[in-house]
Amino acid sequence: KWKKLGGRGGAILKVPDALIPPTGARVMSLLDGTSKMSKSAEAEGSRINLTDTPDEIAKKIKRCKTDAFEGLAYDKEARPEATNLLGIYELMTGKTQEEVS
Repeated sequence: KWKKLGGRGGAILKVPDALIPPTGARVMSLLDGTSKMSKSAEAEGSRINLTDTPDEIAKKIKRCKTDAFEGLAYDKEARPEATNLLGIYELMTGKTQEEVS
């Protein structure tokens, strides 16, 4: 798709296509695996901010909500928090879902 900018005689630019990977398209809250991570959430620990230091990010990940089951496994309905953690790990390491699980 092409778009003309600047009216008559303006530059013609190609509009980029969105690249949305299946994992990470929607990152869930660190405190509630069923709600989307949001900067407007009241709890500071529910999100990772762009300005967070590596130590702050590590602290938030260590304190995030998990479930009572042993181990980690992908199961969006039964284990949304574990699925969220595995998805974040996938994004940070560049590994595939098969390599992570």
